[in-house]
Amino acid sequence: MTAVRCLTLGLLTTLSLTGCAQFQLSEWVPDTEYNPLVYSRESFREDPYESEQITIQRFMNAMDLQQLDAVRLTSTPSFKQEALRHPDSYNDLVLLKIPTGDVEVLEIDQVSDDQKRVKAAIGENKQKLTFLIGFDPDQNEWLVDDIFMKQKKDGVIAVRSVSDQMQLLVTVREFMESAQQGNRENLLAQTSVEFRDLLGDIPEQSFEKLRMKIAGEKPMKSLQPQAQMDETKAIIKIHRLSGQIMMTLVTEDKTWKVDDIAIESREDQYHIPSLRRTAAVMKTALDFVKAYQAQDRQALEAVSDSRFFKYVLKDADLASFPLPLDEMLDQDYRIKASGNIATIVIPVGNDVVTIDLDQGDTFDTEERTTVRHYKVKEVTHFDAANQQQRQLSSVFTSQATLKAFMTALEDRNLDILGRLSTPEFKTLVWNRLDNNSVMTMPIEGIGNGETKLIWSNYQGGLTEFRIMKGEYVVTYQIRDWNGEQLVDDILVSIPNRPQSLKNTLALTIPLHQFTTGVATDDLVKVQKSVSGDFNRLVWKHLSSMPPITKNTMAYYRQQLTKVQIRGKEAELQMGNQHRGALVKLIQEHEQWLIEDIVLQSPETQLQTAELKQMMRMQVAGGTLYGQPLPQSQPLFVDQSQNKAQGIPNGGIQQIGYETPAPVQPVRQPTSSPYYQSPPAELPLDQLPELQVPTPGQSASTVDHQSFTAPAQPIQAFGKLPHQRSKRISPMAPIWKQ
Repeated sequence: MTAVRCLTLGLLTTLSLTGCAQFQLSEWVPDTEYNPLVYSRESFREDPYESEQITIQRFMNAMDLQQLDAVRLTSTPSFKQEALRHPDSYNDLVLLKIPTGDVEVLEIDQVSDDQKRVKAAIGENKQKLTFLIGFDPDQNEWLVDDIFMKQKKDGVIAVRSVSDQMQLLVTVREFMESAQQGNRENLLAQTSVEFRDLLGDIPEQSFEKLRMKIAGEKPMKSLQPQAQMDETKAIIKIHRLSGQIMMTLVTEDKTWKVDDIAIESREDQYHIPSLRRTAAVMKTALDFVKAYQAQDRQALEAVSDSRFFKYVLKDADLASFPLPLDEMLDQDYRIKASGNIATIVIPVGNDVVTIDLDQGDTFDTEERTTVRHYKVKEVTHFDAANQQQRQLSSVFTSQATLKAFMTALEDRNLDILGRLSTPEFKTLVWNRLDNNSVMTMPIEGIGNGETKLIWSNYQGGLTEFRIMKGEYVVTYQIRDWNGEQLVDDILVSIPNRPQSLKNTLALTIPLHQFTTGVATDDLVKVQKSVSGDFNRLVWKHLSSMPPITKNTMAYYRQQLTKVQIRGKEAELQMGNQHRGALVKLIQEHEQWLIEDIVLQSPETQLQTAELKQMMRMQVAGGTLYGQPLPQSQPLFVDQSQNKAQGIPNGGIQQIGYETPAPVQPVRQPTSSPYYQSPPAELPLDQLPELQVPTPGQSASTVDHQSFTAPAQPIQAFGKLPHQRSKRISPMAPIWKQ
């Protein structure tokens, strides 16, 4: 056998050097005892062991020659075509680490008359391989048809076909060479059907840039691919100076085809995690732009998100906002894809067009399956000259929203105002009004008269329109909210107020509700407008509107002159400090509510009275109830005297505001036989005087017998309590405070 191996090795060496791989062995091998010519079918059956061993040994010797022609000479035509067709196939054989050396046949299994499966031990380590050999009638000899090797990866042992692995590596080499040579047709021929359809629609210039990223900077001959594969899918990794490239291949018609590519670049940090996804994004974006330019709404609907098409594109005047299609086709796209979201950025001169896409489920009626396709959900154009970022949704729907909202505001149409406002605007303002209160609610600063658009600004999801209406100039802010353009705020310019009309209305609505509730005896409306503490101390104890609230309406129904917001606290100045009220509000559950109303007297000297404190003390003293009573007035306290005597500003001295309530208030209807009309009131000049303590004086130090009321008592209007018919305690008791 040693003589046979030496003879075969020498002959194969001569054949490989002379480039005679295309000839039969019968034309070159002399007649010897072990001449392959004598290995006919009959002799093979007579002596299968010797002929099998020589066939395999001849292939091993050809591998040792490190010449592809010699290996081809010992292989069947199918093995040469599938595994050895590339000029660099020998390099791939080396990557597979096929052992060489002496051959020891262990087992022979006859598959058919033309094929045998042989298990053999190769080399000094006796590595076991399975060879499939086939009879070639043209050469009239037995040749190696395939080799099966056991491979272990991550603890999993699998048997791989050398022919299959070689075909995979050859496909990769041919694909890379097509990319390096710039042959688009050959490159696409090496891809799967779906991948080919996506790549085929990419414009030439963009395809050329992608091809160069695939090709890299070194020829494929010097690269060493690393492969992981199963029966139908394989992953190939190739390391390069500029990074690495990873290919995903699948089997189609028993051949390997490139199905996706990931490119990592160290040069420009521009990675392509999936060329398949990149191509899908580019195809959808270009289809959208073409349909947009042609105003083909059916084609637009096919590549657009359903909400985007319904609310933006369906009835829009597409010609009013053209997209630069011709310039976009030949640009270098930048694509960012993460999960189901993708963005394609296209530079167009100094401008930039950005197309946002979303990958959602779509039901294919023909295939009766659910497939995932990218759909355009927004298009943004950055205008470098005007420094504006305009979105199609903003351009096409914001102006319509503006017109409808302004009309609804003039008509005080609460339903439309709510539907055209963002959830925050709706919650803070419109949800707190009803059809009656919205008609009486003062909305200042928006003006009346002819409407004129003087300026517009598009900044992504925010669109601003500056409107001149009469003598006022206001700015409407419209935001994109889940595909809809909704009014978020109105900016007005009024001194001593927030620029946001939304914030101003959110603060004034509680006072408007409070005033309306007092005027209409609607206790529920009042309770909804005040804070929880105000309700707990006062309003939950009442069954009807007390007179004190109506008697003080003249103070807090003044015109709004100043607004101050400090975190979750705010103040409204109604009128001025000499005739008006300071309304204090707090924020509870994201709503502004009245915490207190500080009444300010009409005197030249600043004097105040806190409505919450007065009513709380009357509730505690049992003097506040809903029966008809004589006019009750607040007692104002001189703040300058309080300050001199160390009393905080706004301090209240309780002297009794009401006639004590009866134990069981009379509530019989006038038709009742037990009904008694209230006693007639005495004229004001006949009411006896009541001793009133001076500001800061303790009630315990007051001499009720000798005290004389001030010559000019401080009062808001009408008579003070000391002028009434019945004397009451200077200080009403406070219980459960």
